[in-house]
Amino acid sequence: MEYPNGGKVLQKYTRLKRTAHLLVGSAAASLLAASASAQTAPIADADEDPAQEIVVTGYSRSLEEAIDIKRNTIGFSDSIVATDIADFPEQNLSEALQRVPGVTIERDRGLGTRVNVRGLPTEFTFVSINKLATASGSGGRDVEFDIFASELIQSVTVQKSPTAADEEGGIAGSVYIRTARPFDNPGLRLVGSAEGAYNSISEKIDPNFSFLASNTFGDFGVLVSVAKQQRTNRTDSNSGINFRPISRWTDKAGKNRDQAIAVLARDAGVTFTDDMKNKIVFLDKVGDRVYQNDQDRLGLSGSIQYQPSDQFNLVFDAFAGSYDTVEDEYDAAGYSASSNSTLETIHEFDATTLADSGIIVLRDVSYTNTQHEFLSKEYRNSTDYRQFGGEMNWQTGSWKISALGGYSGAKKTLDFANLKHVAYAP
Repeated sequence: MEYPNGGKVLQKYTRLKRTAHLLVGSAAASLLAASASAQTAPIADADEDPAQEIVVTGYSRSLEEAIDIKRNTIGFSDSIVATDIADFPEQNLSEALQRVPGVTIERDRGLGTRVNVRGLPTEFTFVSINKLATASGSGGRDVEFDIFASELIQSVTVQKSPTAADEEGGIAGSVYIRTARPFDNPGLRLVGSAEGAYNSISEKIDPNFSFLASNTFGDFGVLVSVAKQQRTNRTDSNSGINFRPISRWTDKAGKNRDQAIAVLARDAGVTFTDDMKNKIVFLDKVGDRVYQNDQDRLGLSGSIQYQPSDQFNLVFDAFAGSYDTVEDEYDAAGYSASSNSTLETIHEFDATTLADSGIIVLRDVSYTNTQHEFLSKEYRNSTDYRQFGGEMNWQTGSWKISALGGYSGAKKTLDFANLKHVAYAP
C-alpha cells in the first residue's frame, strides 16, 4: 500500500499452523507400534481468533530517490532528498550535509555555515543550484550555506570524485543543489508549516514559517514557495584576558616601582630582585561581555515547467532571498595594568602551583587608578542573492539535446560601529 506523499505501509501477517504428524514405528518396534493408535494433530477450530496483525510504517521514498541518484551518478557520491514536499531534514543545508561521509562543516554561533569536502578548504568545493554555479557574497570562492532556507530545497548531492563533465573549481568535490519543481509531485499541492523555539537566555520566541503551492495542468506546472526564519542568540561571558609580569611596574623609576616592591614585601613576604621581574605575574584585565545576535532569513523560489513526455522537459527556475544579521556586543572591563595604575594591596597569591618554574601568581589584587573601559559594538551583515535560470532536455532517438542558461549573483554589506568610554577610578 502506498500513500501519495511517498509513505509506505508494510504489512506482515503472522499465523500459527499446526501440521499433522504420523508416527511410524521402525521395523524393530513394529509390534509395539501396532497397538498404538495413529496420532494426528487436532484440527484448528474454525472459530479461533485471528492472529495479531503487525503494521510497520515509515518513509521510504526519499531513501529510494537518494539511492537512485547515487546509482546514476558516475564516481563516489551521496545524496539527501527531502522526506516530503517542502520538508528538508535540517534548518540549513550545511547542517544536513554534515551527515554525509567525508563532509565536515564550519560553525558560527553554533550554526553551520561552510562545507569542507574530504578535509580540503571550503574554497575548493564547487557549489551549484539547479546546475548553475552559485554566488553567496562571501567575497571569495567559498559559499556560505546558512543564507539558503532549507524548506526550498528538494535534494542535495555531494560528488567526491571529479568527472570530465564537471565545471572547474571543485578540487575537493562538488555540491549540487536542486530546488523543488511542479512535476516532482504532480497535482495540486498546498503545504505550510509554522514552528517556534523559545530561547531561555534571550527570552524570545524564534518563529519559522514556510509555505509552498504547486499545481500541474496537463503538460504545464507552476510552483511558488516562501520560507522565513528568525533566530536570536545571546552569549554571556566573564573572563580574564591575560597575565602580565610585575615588571609592568618594577621597570619604571619612581613611586610605581617603590610601591610595588613594598607591597610585595608587605603582603606576600617576597623580597624582590631584578631576576624575579618576569616570574611574578598578575591578571591584567577582567571583564564581563554580552553578545546579542539577531538573524533574519527570507527565501523565495518559483518554477514553471513544461513536460509533455518523458523525452522532453523545459523548466524556468527563480531562486532569491536575503539573510540579515545584527550583533550587538557590550563590554565592561577593568585594566589593572593601565598607564596610571599602581599596585595597592595583594589579597591572595599562589607560590606553590608553579613553584617548579619559580613563578608566583598574584590571584587577588587591588590597584589604584584602574582603567575602566565600557564598549558598545554593533555588527550589521546583510546578504541578498538572486538566481534565474532555464533548462531544456530533449531525448529524440539516439540524440540528446540539452540547453542551460541563467544568472546568479549576490551582494553582501558589512557595517561596524564602535563606541568606547574610558574612566579611571580606584
